[in-house]
Amino acid sequence: KMQPVKDVLLNVFAACVAYCFFAVVATGLLSGLLLLALATPFAYLVAVRHRGWRAAARRVCLNPKNLVYLEESALRQCLPNSSYLHDQTMVVAGNGEIQASMHALLASRKERVKGWNSRARGPSTHPTLLIIHGTGGRILSFADSIDILTSAYDVYALDLPGFSSRSPCANAKTLRRTGTAVDFYCHCIKAFIEKHHLKKVTIVAHSFGGFLGVEFVNRHPDIAGKLILVGPAGIFPTHGERAAFWAIVFKLSLPQSVLRGLGWFGSFALACTLRASGADEASIESHLAHYQLLAAPDGFGDCIVADHVKVGVLAAIWTKPVLPLLLDSKVPFAFIYGDKDGITPWHQGDTVSKLSGTPIPVCLVKGVGHSPFSASPAQFCTALKEAVTHACLPGPEAKKLAQQVPLTSLMAGYDSPYCSYVTSARIKQLYTMLLQVSSLRQVQGVK
Repeated sequence: KMQPVKDVLLNVFAACVAYCFFAVVATGLLSGLLLLALATPFAYLVAVRHRGWRAAARRVCLNPKNLVYLEESALRQCLPNSSYLHDQTMVVAGNGEIQASMHALLASRKERVKGWNSRARGPSTHPTLLIIHGTGGRILSFADSIDILTSAYDVYALDLPGFSSRSPCANAKTLRRTGTAVDFYCHCIKAFIEKHHLKKVTIVAHSFGGFLGVEFVNRHPDIAGKLILVGPAGIFPTHGERAAFWAIVFKLSLPQSVLRGLGWFGSFALACTLRASGADEASIESHLAHYQLLAAPDGFGDCIVADHVKVGVLAAIWTKPVLPLLLDSKVPFAFIYGDKDGITPWHQGDTVSKLSGTPIPVCLVKGVGHSPFSASPAQFCTALKEAVTHACLPGPEAKKLAQQVPLTSLMAGYDSPYCSYVTSARIKQLYTMLLQVSSLRQVQGVK
């Protein structure tokens, strides 16, 4: 009887600590902005003295033309062994209205790209990967891994509308108001695949992109060949032990909202500081590219992610878990996690594998967190090849479980309190409940 009271008291204390922590962070950010404003002129003078005023003022404006230049410069550094071209896919609604324009990168080994044409790219004769990024990610995030993967695959990577200035969208407010963002993104992915005549493509989806990937293959199982989920979000209503803290970060759209507020001034301060510290031009342009991608004033993808997170006074929860869709999947799938991932930990994939009744691969990349493709590209590519080779379908009992048991309702009460101890216990209870329900269904099936 005392255990629930103890948990409640611990959680109230943890919530107070969390509120104090974010108050301190907010105060620190304001103080940091003030110091940045004061320090920028001095950094500018140092940069002018060492590099000249023109170098100090270059490439800091937040406009599409400048962003294209910076991104191209970074891609050339990250893809030395690959050839690539850019593609722009028009996303058209059922009434013929253009909803968005989606930017993509098509990459392959240099010896395989003769005759490539962005307007008439025929079906690939090599194994094909389609990469879908998560929140805060872009094509550029995967660039180091793409350069390795092109030795064995033709790689297509998307910049989803709302996550990049090169993929503009005309109806962002409507998507949020009507709650049709997932339908829209699935339509975008389908439009791209159909344009390039991709057959049974292997989809590699990270974080929020993994959530979209599960939704997409559930709606279009005939298009995808395999689904590789890299640290996917939204499988369960709760994630790691500190899920409530991450929920606040995503709900507040950090760091994107802060960087958008800083605008060109933040870009200018970053450029001056890097030049004053003696960084070379290539490094400066790479940092500016990542900054300006996150600070794009027309970005709204992080707000779509925020709409899927509900933050309460004492706990947080992912509102639409896709576990039932995954257990009922008609497409073979596998997982890749960084073994130090604190946002979407590897035990989520391990639990799905147990519920599936088949050995769904859960590949770990050692020593990295939520973005193994950028932290350790070589390890990630090795894990990806293993996942593609061994991806498999869930068993028939898992499909019956997903179809006959209201899993979404059963998981509704398993939120993420601010106390990591309570959250950890809640996660174990959730897994135990799901495994017991699964075992019970199997026993009933045998009878």
